[in-house]
Amino acid sequence: MSPQPSSTTLIRSDQVVRPMIPADTPAVSAVLADAWKDSYSDWLPSAAVSRAAVARRATILARQLRSGSPAQHLVGTVNGAVCGFAIVGPGRDEDCSTGDAELFSLYVAPHCSGSGLGRSLLRRCVSEARALGCTRLLVWVLKDNRERRAFFRRCGLRQDSVRAATEFGGTALTKVRYSMSLTGATPAF
Repeated sequence: MSPQPSSTTLIRSDQVVRPMIPADTPAVSAVLADAWKDSYSDWLPSAAVSRAAVARRATILARQLRSGSPAQHLVGTVNGAVCGFAIVGPGRDEDCSTGDAELFSLYVAPHCSGSGLGRSLLRRCVSEARALGCTRLLVWVLKDNRERRAFFRRCGLRQDSVRAATEFGGTALTKVRYSMSLTGATPAF
């Protein structure tokens, strides 16, 4: 997928989805820290969801932006403030074809949960993947994260038969894969 920034998408008068720029990384880091604490504190040790751990991930993200990663890095803003982000790129799984895209990240600050910003970011990721000729979108979700799994189901993704064991912060976890066809009608979510 091309790292070329795409146009800004106006969602509502107060929400905009646009390409991420390096100057966004401090705000993205804050969104990530708050979202991880809100989403993963039940499954991961506190050290794994600490601001320091998340800051390390944000440093990796900034390096990806500077290096010309093939993924599309997007932010969602509300009244000009970064309140969410998403990253979509070529699928990495063994069974992926060149027509598969993977949603690597989609996080919204907890105070914006339910605002539609997550759906707007996902919709933009679908558009970006389709523009590059992708025919399927994949996303991995922790099996025990019922809220995120329900979000993706409401958005038209379906759990497929692929599962994987993973380890994070010394904790063994199971993740499940969801997928969506990108051919045919645009999903209504």
